[in-house]
Amino acid sequence: MAVIVVAVFSVVPAASASASPQASLLVPAYFSATGTPNPWNTMCGAMNQAGSASVAILNPDNGPGRKANPDYAAALSYCHLEGQRVIGYVYTKYAKRPIAKVEADIDKYFSFYPTIDGIFLDNMAQVPTGKASCRGCKMTVATYYSTLYSYVHGKAPGMEVIGNPGDPASTPWQLTTPVADAVVIFEGSSATYQSFTPPSWVQQVLPDEIATIVYAAPSSTLASDCALATADGAGLVYVTDLALKPDPYEALPSYWTTETATC
Repeated sequence: MAVIVVAVFSVVPAASASASPQASLLVPAYFSATGTPNPWNTMCGAMNQAGSASVAILNPDNGPGRKANPDYAAALSYCHLEGQRVIGYVYTKYAKRPIAKVEADIDKYFSFYPTIDGIFLDNMAQVPTGKASCRGCKMTVATYYSTLYSYVHGKAPGMEVIGNPGDPASTPWQLTTPVADAVVIFEGSSATYQSFTPPSWVQQVLPDEIATIVYAAPSSTLASDCALATADGAGLVYVTDLALKPDPYEALPSYWTTETATC
């Protein structure tokens, strides 16, 4: 790794590398928690807290992996000491993956890393009235994700579910049902993001409920991508210069320090 409203258009403010952060960060931290310097310490030691705590997405092995990893456990503790949040990556295959398997991955995160702050549901389907196509499922897409949302929130108070369909649904159903506490409305390249226009409902919800992830962004577009995300209503933002291939989330961006001061 979805009410008729009046569109609200915002002018993207001028931005520079010295601009004050306008959003918190949502970092797909799909990299090791070892090394010198430790990239997780580098990440959580610098993530801003503009609106609320920034969030790191833990993803040991396309999910929780088979057993707890002490390096990630230590990273989680460090992030909490720095006032940041960490949530676990789980994929859903657009409601094609059996709920029991998704819940099993959720259980592993809470077993391996008991202080984790929630779950990132990737590949979230967008049409609420569509049929969940997983084997044995006899429910709508909305019911599929609502079931998972309740499952996560039943683990402990204060849990957070962030859903990632990759682009926005036509309505805010994911937030109003709810099936997520925040939703990623864009995940794509910087070049594509320049022509992206969010649906009008995005301006009607809280910034903390909207996330934007931009990859393949050269340093020359970092500030403008961050400013555009904020103008689009996103309170959770991530921009990286890493390209889609081989993996835009295998490391922090080369301009990480600048990003934490800009976005």
